[in-house]
Amino acid sequence: MNNFYDSQKTNVIFGKDTHKTVGEEIKKYGNRCLIVHDGGSYLTKILEDVRASLDANGISYYELGDVKPNPRLSYCKECIEKVHQEPVDFILAVGGGSVMDTAKFIAVQANMKESLFVNRDIFTPDPVIPHGVISTLGGTGSEQSLCAMVVDDSLEVPEKVGLYNLGFFFDFAIINPEFAYTLPPKMMACGAMDIMSHCWEVYFAPINGNEIMEGYFEAIVKAVLKEGLVAKEEPTNYDARANLNLAAIMAMSNTKPAAGEMGDWVCHHMENPITVTFKRTHGEILSIITDAWVKYAWKSNPAKFVRWAVNCMGARLYDNQEDTVMEGLRNLEDWQKRMGLPTRLSDIGIKAEDCKICAENAMKISGTGKAGAYSGYDVDMVMEVYKLAE
Repeated sequence: MNNFYDSQKTNVIFGKDTHKTVGEEIKKYGNRCLIVHDGGSYLTKILEDVRASLDANGISYYELGDVKPNPRLSYCKECIEKVHQEPVDFILAVGGGSVMDTAKFIAVQANMKESLFVNRDIFTPDPVIPHGVISTLGGTGSEQSLCAMVVDDSLEVPEKVGLYNLGFFFDFAIINPEFAYTLPPKMMACGAMDIMSHCWEVYFAPINGNEIMEGYFEAIVKAVLKEGLVAKEEPTNYDARANLNLAAIMAMSNTKPAAGEMGDWVCHHMENPITVTFKRTHGEILSIITDAWVKYAWKSNPAKFVRWAVNCMGARLYDNQEDTVMEGLRNLEDWQKRMGLPTRLSDIGIKAEDCKICAENAMKISGTGKAGAYSGYDVDMVMEVYKLAE
């Protein structure tokens, strides 16, 4: 087991009506707040409650409400200019992963002298603006992680970049599972797929001697498979929604018992360029890429893939390892289809031959010149996965 350091910064406030206490939480940091959101109609009642809580606690505020999926660097810079013009004591994200990552980036970059895209140090000494979130979509796990995903749209071909900084940790995360009741089924399904992918990116990394971590991720995946189907059939089932929200932060939280293991992230590295290039949803492309990757990669670590098939996907244990793994994959594909997720690029009108630029961009995301911190896929290997995904 690797050495590791674990420090908990984010206070998680979980449950019904917890968002109505946000003014009391922000009051601990100051009297002026920036609210960041995406302007969606689903936020109408939530924002009314937030404003009422801020008003009741004597907190002034203004809003920036035009965050788009896969947040753009250009928009983040516009927000930072606004913060420079109208300084705040606190930044509050109200929304899902893209909104959270936008707020994180603003909070850290606003007082930095150089760009986060240049200074990739894990921590910046510059003052970080205190920031928190009212989460409306569980999936990315951004509520309790040190990562922010931002698209650098200053490039001729925009690139989605994973930034890591201890300053990104929220001071608090308010999670009310009731907010998910009105989520479109596709968004819920994409979030569920994202949770499982976060688990597997670490699960399949070459870790030895950490039975607790492996069992931890298996338990999260089994819960997501079960509760995702329940939430699809019963959108207002509170326990199902609560379990999905909890699974999201457990999969990405700094508390995850990965014992110093950052994971491989090869599926995310192959997925991100397709999501940005074709303007798709993160979870749906992960659904497609994960299936193809299992076919491509299982022989490189057959024992772990057999364990995955049996313990995560409910496959029977056959004498032939491939039979076990492929039954696990079929079970995953069956779940994806029941959830309304695509399993092939052709399902969403994309051809593998159109993804060559995506394969080239996948080389840049990890910072190593290869896709996957451990897998080390080159362009040709990524294209093989894309072909299997078609």
